[in-house]
Amino acid sequence: MKKNGIYAFLLAIIVIIFGLFLYNSYTKSNNYKTSVSNVYKKNFSSAVEGFDEINTDLAKVNASNNKHFINKELIKLYASTQAVVENINSIPISHTVINNVSEFLNKTGGYYYSLILNDRNLNKKEKKNIKDIYASSNVLLANLRDLEDYIENSKDGYDWINSRGDFYVNTNTTRIDNTFKTSKEQIKEYPTLIYDGPFSDSMRERKNNTYKKNITKEEAKKLLNKMLDKNISLKFESESNSNIPSYKFKYYSNEYTYTADISKKGGKLISISSNYVADENDKISIRKAIKIGKDFLNDNLGIKNMQSTYYETFDNIVTINYAYKQNNVTCYTDLIKIKVSLADGKITGLEGSNYYLAHKKRNNLKPSITKKQARNKVNMDLKITKERLALIPTETNKEKLCYEFKGKMGKDIFLVYINARTGEEEDILKVIQADKSVLTM
Repeated sequence: MKKNGIYAFLLAIIVIIFGLFLYNSYTKSNNYKTSVSNVYKKNFSSAVEGFDEINTDLAKVNASNNKHFINKELIKLYASTQAVVENINSIPISHTVINNVSEFLNKTGGYYYSLILNDRNLNKKEKKNIKDIYASSNVLLANLRDLEDYIENSKDGYDWINSRGDFYVNTNTTRIDNTFKTSKEQIKEYPTLIYDGPFSDSMRERKNNTYKKNITKEEAKKLLNKMLDKNISLKFESESNSNIPSYKFKYYSNEYTYTADISKKGGKLISISSNYVADENDKISIRKAIKIGKDFLNDNLGIKNMQSTYYETFDNIVTINYAYKQNNVTCYTDLIKIKVSLADGKITGLEGSNYYLAHKKRNNLKPSITKKQARNKVNMDLKITKERLALIPTETNKEKLCYEFKGKMGKDIFLVYINARTGEEEDILKVIQADKSVLTM
């Protein structure tokens, strides 16, 4: 009896200790969850407030006709855009409205920067661009506020973290989800802002009928694993029947969340996006990053004959434009953008819509006039440093074979495009060279 009493006493002590251990673990887990949720909530609120300020500054620029005031507001807009992007990137989130806002900020931020460098009054086209951007920001701000309201007023409180520790987005169909599904249609198509590379957003309205075979979700998953990494765990998210019908998958790498879109026809990788944040220290050079992107296209996607054209660095991530090259002709129509971290060389993003929509083999890429004849059409004051043949898209989604002349006039660098068949001047772009970036507009 005495031994039984001792055993019972020891068992009771063990149960108490184990209970205290479980309680302590549960408390720590809840404290961690609360702490991280508060950070996510704060960053999201900051993003909404920041976007509200962007919207207000856009309204001011849209209403002003004073060069100095507009330039001051553009500088504020550029800084605010970077801050809001940083807040959004710090939240491991996958949601339509956030994706729309992120795309909007990434496109327009570079445009503000190019306008600042111009240091002159806005012309008629630029004023129209700002007006369209402002109209789009109004729609996106309303969507952000709806999402913020939904989060704040969720019946049982909004669960920012699920059991895995990911940002949680309710997958059930709700009023707010349905609103976001149609929000893209409400956004005024902001203009083709050519600031990050020649003709980088010009082929979005095309449809490519080259790829005939439809693939299933299961086939898409296998193809993505082969393209990206056979060891990653892909989770099906959704499917789209937009301009490029596609399947969307989510996956994780370290603490970061990625999404990848693969086309239903042909099984082509359309895009990669992530909430990756690069360290400030450079360990990879721009040249090395360009090689990493090109190797990925060649080895992982089987896309060959691509050459880097222009690039932009932001938050220690370089976005590189690669154009297809056929018979020494640079096809700006067939363009892919890849984001590479300068901290570790990791590919953090990809945009391949232009390439998918436009790529094909061209049969007639022979000029009708000589390079010398085309050069004579260029302003004599432009000191030409480089020349080549290039295929450029038009506003009507057609293609024109041109001679591309790169040259300097004073301190400015320009790209001049002379039609290789008619000798007409088709376009002129200004090259913007900034820290770790070479852009055009």
